[in-house]
Amino acid sequence: MDDKGFTLLEIMIVISIIGILLLVTTPKYSSIKDDFNLQTTAKECTANLRYAQQLSIDTMEPHGIYFTSTGYKLKKESGEVIKSVDFSGNIEYQSIQGYGGSDIIFDKNGTPYNSGIIDLKSNSNNEHVFITVTSNTGEVRVSWN
Repeated sequence: MDDKGFTLLEIMIVISIIGILLLVTTPKYSSIKDDFNLQTTAKECTANLRYAQQLSIDTMEPHGIYFTSTGYKLKKESGEVIKSVDFSGNIEYQSIQGYGGSDIIFDKNGTPYNSGIIDLKSNSNNEHVFITVTSNTGEVRVSWN
């Protein structure tokens, strides 16, 4: 016999294997996606903090980042909004430890008025990212929990 093709049993086995692989990998994919979103948001926030710091130095006028639970605004001391950022999906601003409020302001020399730690949280997997701003040096850095 010269028949070519697959038997019904062979096709069912292949479909079963593909189904099992999808069941195993789908939850992992969503977790990876949530981690990626949190990391991207933290890197963007860090870049904007450094941008506010550089604007303060360049213009000799204080600039700051003002947080809300769903995002933040980069503003001049006069209140003019330069940039507004909304957090994506499941990410929210938790708190700033060490600061009196929910803002980070750099003076005309690029030095923040206080030092502290910004806590960003992913609601889907409860992961946290911490952005540290040091008052003496003005250093801005990211750490993961």
